[in-house]
Parts: sequence; structure tokens; C-alpha cells
Amino acid sequence: MVKLLGKLFIKDYQNYEDQNVRISYGIMSGVFGFITNFLMATAKIVIGLIFGALSIVTDGAETFADTTSSIITIMSYRLSRKPADKKHPFGYQRAEYIAGLILSVIILTTGFIFFVTAIQRIITPTEVTFSKIAVIILVASLLMKLFQSLFYRSASKLIKSQTLKANSIDSLNDTISTVFVLAGYLIFYFTGKNLDGWFSLIVSLIIIFNGIKLIKEASSPLIGERPDPKLVEKIKERIMVSDKILGFHDLYIHSYGSGRKFVSVHVEMDSNLSLLECHHIIDEIERDFKINSDIDITIHIDPIEEETEEERKIKEELTRILKSYNEDFTYHDFRTIKRKGILDVIFDVAIPDSYKIKDVKFLEKLKKDMYKYNKNLRLFVNIDRYYIREEENE
Repeated sequence: MVKLLGKLFIKDYQNYEDQNVRISYGIMSGVFGFITNFLMATAKIVIGLIFGALSIVTDGAETFADTTSSIITIMSYRLSRKPADKKHPFGYQRAEYIAGLILSVIILTTGFIFFVTAIQRIITPTEVTFSKIAVIILVASLLMKLFQSLFYRSASKLIKSQTLKANSIDSLNDTISTVFVLAGYLIFYFTGKNLDGWFSLIVSLIIIFNGIKLIKEASSPLIGERPDPKLVEKIKERIMVSDKILGFHDLYIHSYGSGRKFVSVHVEMDSNLSLLECHHIIDEIERDFKINSDIDITIHIDPIEEETEEERKIKEELTRILKSYNEDFTYHDFRTIKRKGILDVIFDVAIPDSYKIKDVKFLEKLKKDMYKYNKNLRLFVNIDRYYIREEENE
């Protein structure tokens, strides 16, 4: 259904990576939710008034409130389309993340409200009035909400949208709630037992669980998270396109939305190359990223000199010591400067974020072990806590 509507209303509808296509899918999904909720709410209110069923009219009013989620979705995608300006030089794409967080908070709040209401109904049960028309409305509402949930879920997977995922969970919560209400009606009709309060309690706990889970997922990209290994591999392929690039490290990726990423990286190049030649190579790589991807990249050059025999031995000892601590430890930016009989050894040590030793204690231990090898060394060590696994940077 999502692809069919996309084919009808969205230009280049299969190019899901394109920012304009993503936004169009997001707005289309929001409009779909608004229209279906509006029609459902109108039908419930009209039928309720015709048959004098106040509960159905009330349910219709609650369905109208669901259009709020659709409006938030539409507004967030429209806002994310705005270009960067003086106050927001990185653009507005994170509005989608904020919308997802808002919807998650609404879901969690709804769960707590249901929880309190359920406890009240368990303590003081309310009278249940069975109505065939109410059952018919509930079944129709259940099917529509389930269809909404599947529609949002499909769209969220196509464009990798946390906001649409939150909409999908919201509709699924409504579906589950309706199932339990319907079950309560039928149990009361056939047995006379009123389990409305207990069923409401179960539903509220499901909604609270989903709300907490969604808040965690929606907050993660706002706080900053480990990049997708596929994205890292794509960046690596573009960086290593020239045989003059010997390697790279200190790769940092900052996401300002699905179509806005800023990357910085250090690349290693032969120190014998001229500055002009290095600049030309780096300029070409940066231009390639800008034209052929949604990434703005800044590249720093680290010159690599031909190592001396003394440097080779120091590197071997340094590697041995680091591997004795942890197999994942590596180093880079290694260089030496000799001054008055003392050899200054300068390098960065890359430590995985899972390794919990404090930097000060680690440096003390490393220097102590290196001085055992050669007391005439003077170490200048910078520690990098890397968030990209080492195998992604090989």
C-alpha cells in the first residue's frame, strides 16, 4: 500500500535514500494517518449520536485526539525540509528525531493515564453495558488501527524513520487496547464477569513498556550513537580511492538527520609527497563526498616518514606491550624527535570504549613498561577512546 501510494504521489518514489523522497513519504504517511483518524472519529460520533450511544461518541472524540500525532508527523517532516540558515547552520533534519521523541512521550503518558484509570476500575468496577452496535464499531476500529499500524511500519522501514515507527506503535497500542475492550465485552455478555479493570491494567503496562522503549530509541540519535558499520565501510571506500592514501584513523561522524552528516578523519600520506600534491588528492576526495553523498567531510593529513631501525624496534616493543594489555589496543600518529640524547616518542593510543581503565592509570602503566625497554625515551601519549570497532578501520 505504501509503495502504491508512493508511486502515485511521489516523484522518483523508489529512491529511498534521497532526502526529498524520504520527506515526501513522511508527509504522505502523516496525511494518511490524519485522514483515516478523521474519518474514523467522524463515523463513530455520527453513529453514536444516531443510536444514542454516549460511549461511542466519547470513543470518537478520543480518536479525534489521535490526529494530533499525524499533525506532529506532518509538521516535523515539513520543518526538516527547511534549508540551513544563520541560526541553524546544520539544517533542520533533526526535527524528525524530536517529533519521534514527542510521540514517544505521548505514548508513555497515555500508558500512565490508562494505568491509573485501570487501578480505579479494579477498586471500584464500573457497570458494563453490552451493545451490538458498540461491538461492530470496535471491530471496525480494530481493523482500521491494525491497518494504520502496518502502513506506518512499512513506511518506517522504507525510509528508516523513528517518527513513523512511533506512529506504528501508537496505532498498535490502540489495536491491542481495542482487542481487550472487545474481549471484556464478550466475556461480560457470556459470563457476566466484569474484567474491564484488569484488561485495562494489562493494556496500560504494554503501552508503558512500548513508550519507554521508544523514548530510548528516539533519544539515542539526539545524544549521539555509534555509526552504522555499512556507513563506515562506504566512507572507507571513498577515502581509500587513491593509492596515495596509506591509511586513516580518528574517524568521527556527526549526524544532523538522515540527510545531513559531517565527518572528520585523519589520513596517512607519504611525507615525501609535495604539499600541493597532497592538497589536490584530498580536495578531490572531499569534492567526491559532497557531490555523490549526503556527507560533508573534512580531512586532515598526517605525513608518514620512512622509519629508522630504532623506530622500528620501538614500534615492535610498543605493539607487544599494548597487545599484552588488550588485543584491541592500537596506536597511530607515531613519530620521534631526538633532543640532547633523549628521544621524544609521540603517538596516539586507540582504546575501545568498553575498556574501563582510567586514562591516568593507563598512561602510568604504559610509561613504566616502555621505560623498562629504554630509559632514555620520553613519551608523549594521547589517548583516543574510539567508538568505531577496529575491524571497521582496517
